[in-house]
Amino acid sequence: MGKQEFIKELKGRLKGISDKDLNERISFYSEMIDDLMENGKTEEEAVSELGSIDEIVKQVISETPLLSVVKEKIRPKKTMSTAEKILIVLGFPVWFPLLITVLALAFTFYVLLWVGVIVVYSVEISFIGVAFAGVVGFFAYLFGGELNLISIGAGLIGLGLSVPFYYVCAYLTKGTLKVSRSIALKIKTRFMGKK
Repeated sequence: MGKQEFIKELKGRLKGISDKDLNERISFYSEMIDDLMENGKTEEEAVSELGSIDEIVKQVISETPLLSVVKEKIRPKKTMSTAEKILIVLGFPVWFPLLITVLALAFTFYVLLWVGVIVVYSVEISFIGVAFAGVVGFFAYLFGGELNLISIGAGLIGLGLSVPFYYVCAYLTKGTLKVSRSIALKIKTRFMGKK
């Protein structure tokens, strides 16, 4: 694939981002191709060294903020007629509550996604609290002249459960971050018009 074909396809695949961002990306990749050609590569070799267009598009989409993509998609490309403005105003009692509902549902889904992580960390903190309280209780009884093995036993159980549960917390956090990023990437891709 030559430079012009590459640039043309890249422009077509990135049509959902703002004109400013699109021009920056196109000039960046155009300069990269030129630099590689100055270093002795052929045009086709320079283009192939950049990687596949799918990978480049995916990287650009993941780096572009979601608000920027949505703003670009909903920005009118032409001025609205008076009839369209009247329809928007008259339809406000219908479309605005629906918009608020959709946004509230999306926010609720996102919060619920992270509530699981918060609950798991709460359990981890409670195990650490049991371990600490058990050790403190053991020494309190010991200095009081009594030997209370139940306190130290509960403390050791709490400590024993907190160590493997830490790994559960870390794994769940990484998984939730991965799911969150994946959802954001899919939303951005949909707004950009890709299937």
